[in-house]
Amino acid sequence: MKRNTIFKLSLVVGLTALVAGCAPAAGTGTGTDTGDGAAPREDSVVIGTGPEGGVYAVVGGGLSEVINKHLDGVRASTQSTAASLENTRLVRDGEVDIALSDSLVYSQGLNNEGAFEDDPPMAGVTFLGGWYPAIGHHLVRVDSDIQSLGDMKGRSVCIAPGIQSTMLDQILSGWGMSIDDLKVVVDEYANCADRVANGEIDMFNYNGGGNSSIVIQAASLEQMRALSMPAGTAEKIVANGYNVWFEIEIPSDMYSELQGLPARTVANATGMLIANEELSEDTAYAIVKAMHEHHDELAKLHPQFAAYAFPEAAQNPFDEADMPTHPGALRYFTEQGWR
Repeated sequence: MKRNTIFKLSLVVGLTALVAGCAPAAGTGTGTDTGDGAAPREDSVVIGTGPEGGVYAVVGGGLSEVINKHLDGVRASTQSTAASLENTRLVRDGEVDIALSDSLVYSQGLNNEGAFEDDPPMAGVTFLGGWYPAIGHHLVRVDSDIQSLGDMKGRSVCIAPGIQSTMLDQILSGWGMSIDDLKVVVDEYANCADRVANGEIDMFNYNGGGNSSIVIQAASLEQMRALSMPAGTAEKIVANGYNVWFEIEIPSDMYSELQGLPARTVANATGMLIANEELSEDTAYAIVKAMHEHHDELAKLHPQFAAYAFPEAAQNPFDEADMPTHPGALRYFTEQGWR
């Protein structure tokens, strides 16, 4: 039976962290002493991130850096992926221990919808902590006659591979449209920005964290403008059955060279740190603890980390029946009085 996921739409959110190695999912503890005089065993934990240029790649790398610096007995590394869709499957299948994912993607997996229609059940995936808004950035040339997504019917859009097309398809439902009403070009983020700036394609679509390096790059071309949405767009999208969306604003100071700001847009919860249930309780506990105690360092690595703050990061955006909190993370959250 499909479940409707109820989201806690808090915009100040925290994120937990990460780590690496090319071992099967999860070690058995943090620096476990073998008892035979040998050196304590070092756990290797791998974190699935995202494509180069996206926020997931920066976040995953930053988390790995902090864990390796401060957490004894755990060796962190990252694995570049196609982001949320691939990451969710990798965690489910035990091929990575921890990954970043998106609420829209996980809800599809939970309900065997979209790309997950023929997949096995979404089992073995737990919430490790935190999420932040995946903001809809819809960029056109400054001199474009396109003023809203409603003007995009029959026009061309450039999107990156993966879940980006699904997110745009759901957003377009707010205008009574679908992605089939557009001419879709799939390319890398940087190429999309360049192709829109030179007039080859009408719009560059990116759904992801704020202060994104790829949007900063696009804005630096000084030919790009962000589209804004009318109030109530999120409600229309939710009414169409896509209940992960909410309204948000891109402020003027987020991208100094981007025209059209501030811009009202929509977002969903992304950057959730998910973990395979086989990740040891002690290792998960140590990771969450290290992220909390060294949040100041994380905040310096990327502007997105400034939004990651406990106790908000301890709040699971899904019902526990749909995505249980990892026992190690839950133990730390409970000790701190956040749950």
